[in-house]
Amino acid sequence: MHPGSTYLLLLLLLVPQSPNTIRQHYEAAEAKRAAGDLAAAEVEYTAILAEGYDRLGSIYSAEKKYQEAIKTLETAVHYQPNSVELLVRLAIAYFEAEQYEAALKPLATALSLDPNSVGAHHMMGKTYFMRGEFAKARSELQTALKLTPNDYDLTYTLGLAYLKERNFDPAKQIYDRMIVQLGERPQLHILIGRAYR
Repeated sequence: MHPGSTYLLLLLLLVPQSPNTIRQHYEAAEAKRAAGDLAAAEVEYTAILAEGYDRLGSIYSAEKKYQEAIKTLETAVHYQPNSVELLVRLAIAYFEAEQYEAALKPLATALSLDPNSVGAHHMMGKTYFMRGEFAKARSELQTALKLTPNDYDLTYTLGLAYLKERNFDPAKQIYDRMIVQLGERPQLHILIGRAYR
């Protein structure tokens, strides 16, 4: 284990978590190391590092320290390159830092690992939207919406993509359905009005 990582491990072990998967990985790693199965112990230590960096990256994101979040989440992905959830969180950090081109790479990797990842399709759609690629955005958002039909954030953003393409009928249908499903609420009408504006 890397010496600089020892401090991170101790910090994460001392901070109460629910459930404390880091402690579980640590105990499993120590048991495997004691049994002489160093390869299996290394897998557990790697999981600790990935989870620790993931948690730290999430803290940075919550604090809106996106550059720190990106660096930390990139390190987490280094330790767990096949984690779709981690890749999506990294893409979100890039997105929040307005680095839309950079967000596309982890999203593409996530979708190659799990073509049905709602989070990856959703973020891919939002990223394309921010890049002004509305047809690609619409396609990704439609795919995500098929997987989670009651996601109103997705629905709203899909309506925006239609509006940006000057395709008003599908947008109106989407927003009319939202009103039926969510009820006549002034806040909803204001939100929809903003979309049209």
